[in-house]
Amino acid sequence: MAFQIGPILQNYLLGKDASLILYLRISLLFTVGMPALLVANAMQCGFKMGRLLQILPFIIGGICSIMYVVFMDASERHAIFSPDAADAFPFSVTIALAHNVQITASLLLGTVPNIILLYIAVVSHQSKQLIAFILGSLAFYCLFSMGSYWGHLFLMYYAGSIVTALCWAWAVFSDLRDMKGEAGALIDEMQFLVQSNSSDFSPELDRLLTDINALSGGDLPVYKLRVRQILNRLSEAQMKAGADPKVILAKNAIQTQKIEQSENIEQISNLVKAQAVEASVLIKNPHASTTDDVVAETKQYIEQHFQQELDIARLAKRVSMSRSYLMRLFKNAEGKTINQYLTDVRISRAKKLLETQSVTDTAFAIGFNNSNYFGTVFKKATGQTPSQFQQSLSLDGEVLSK
Repeated sequence: MAFQIGPILQNYLLGKDASLILYLRISLLFTVGMPALLVANAMQCGFKMGRLLQILPFIIGGICSIMYVVFMDASERHAIFSPDAADAFPFSVTIALAHNVQITASLLLGTVPNIILLYIAVVSHQSKQLIAFILGSLAFYCLFSMGSYWGHLFLMYYAGSIVTALCWAWAVFSDLRDMKGEAGALIDEMQFLVQSNSSDFSPELDRLLTDINALSGGDLPVYKLRVRQILNRLSEAQMKAGADPKVILAKNAIQTQKIEQSENIEQISNLVKAQAVEASVLIKNPHASTTDDVVAETKQYIEQHFQQELDIARLAKRVSMSRSYLMRLFKNAEGKTINQYLTDVRISRAKKLLETQSVTDTAFAIGFNNSNYFGTVFKKATGQTPSQFQQSLSLDGEVLSK
C-alpha cells in the first residue's frame, strides 16, 4: 500500500521530502514486503524453513535497501548526501546503478524464487489457489523489474499490482467457494446422520464436528457460523417431520443465544451434540418429549422407584430413546449421572428414615441389600456414618428439649 501511494505523495512534495518518501517506499518493499511474501509462499509450498533461512531474505532485502538509497541519493537526489558525495566512491555512481539494485532485489527476492516455487507447486500438484498466489507474486516482480530497467515507468508497477490483485482475489474467492462447499457437504452429512436410524452415532458426530472445526481454521466466529447453520438444518428437519414449529423455533433461539454467549469451542460442540441427539428422537417420533421433559420424567421415575433396583435400559424405553442417549442427555442437563441422582434421592430419604428406624431397616427401605455398603455410601455423601448421623439427631433433640 505504501509503495503504491508513494508516487502520489511525491507529486505533491518537492525536494528533500519527496526523496525521503521514495526511500521509505523502497525500503519497506525490500526489507519487509518482498522477504515476507517469499517466506510465506515457500511455507505454503511445504518448505520447512529454519530460523536462519527465514531471516536470510530480510537480510538481503535490507542490504539492497541501503544500496539503493545510497546510490540514488548520491547520484541524483542529494536529500542525505551532499552533491559531491558521489566523488568519494571508487566507481561511478549513477541513477542506473540504483535501478540495477532494484532489479537485483526483485530477482533475488521475487522472480527467481517464485519461478522455482511455481515449478514445485505444479509438479507436486499443489492447490490451484496456491499456484494463483505464486503467479500473482511473480507477475508483480516481473513487471517491477521491467519498470526498473526502463526507468521510472510507474505504470509498470501499477500494472503488476493490478495483475497480482486479480490473481489473489481469484484465489481467495475460489478458496472461500471450496470451503463453503466442503462445509455444506459436512453439514449435509450431519443432517443425514441425525435422520438415520442409527442407534448410536456419537463417534460419527464427533468426527464431523472435528472436521467442521478444522475447516473453520480454529476460528471461533466461523465455527459459530457453521454451528448455527447446523442448528437451523436440524430445526427444519424436525419441523418437516411434524414437530411443533413454535416449540422448535423457540428452542433454536435459545440454543443460538447460548452459542453467541459461549467462548469455548468444546462447550459449543457439546451443545450441538445434545441438540443432534434430541433432533434424532423428534425426527423419528415428532411427538416425543423434549430434553427437559425427558429429564423431568426420568427424575420423577427415580423419586417414585428409588427403593427398587434401577434398570436404565428399561427407563430409556419409557422415554423412547437408547440407554446411551438418555445417560448423555441427563448428564448434560443435571451435571450428574442417573446413578448419582439416584444416590442423592436415596440419601435424602435415608436421613428422614434414620430418625425413627435402625440403620439396617433404613438400608433395605431405600433399596440397599447390604447395610455395610449403605454405610459406606452414606458417609461418602454426608461425611458421617449412619450411626453418627443418628447420634447427632439425638444430641440436637436434647439441646432443643433443654
